[in-house]
Amino acid sequence: MQNEDEDEATVVLDFKAMQEDLKSSEDLNEPDLEFNIDNLIGDNESPNQSSTGHAYDFNIYLFDYKDDYFAKNFQILGMEQGLGLLNQLDELNKTLTSDPECLITFYYNQEPKAINQLSAQIRRKFSKARTLIIANKLSPKKAQAHAESKYGADAYLSHPFEAKEFHKVVKEINWE
Repeated sequence: MQNEDEDEATVVLDFKAMQEDLKSSEDLNEPDLEFNIDNLIGDNESPNQSSTGHAYDFNIYLFDYKDDYFAKNFQILGMEQGLGLLNQLDELNKTLTSDPECLITFYYNQEPKAINQLSAQIRRKFSKARTLIIANKLSPKKAQAHAESKYGADAYLSHPFEAKEFHKVVKEINWE
């Protein structure tokens, strides 16, 4: 006879707690989290080579949440392989489980509270994964303050930016 625990789904990110945190926030306009997947670009093989000559031994995933920022702008990164476009929460969860040493990139301005919650959970539950937050006109002072918070990411980039700035930030991420 099978153990009943074997039939239960494994939850890696605590989505229910994240939704409760978001619902309790005064500034959140839409309390329900709904993510949709567009597609994955490239494959999950490493190392990854960008058209600008940057090689990485990890995959980079761009996570759109209630926005199409990355769907519209991923070309500016100049990468042909190792770049995934995600916008569904369960796809993010599967990606982190199957590719734990990856870089998850968020666009902060559309849904900052949700991105904060995701960044904090990734930091707590996936010690090998790294996060990068892209935000409009982000000052170094604001980036540093956010990095020191419980929602802190591993790296920050101010939009607008050029591919060389993106690759510089990615190369500076501490993977230890």
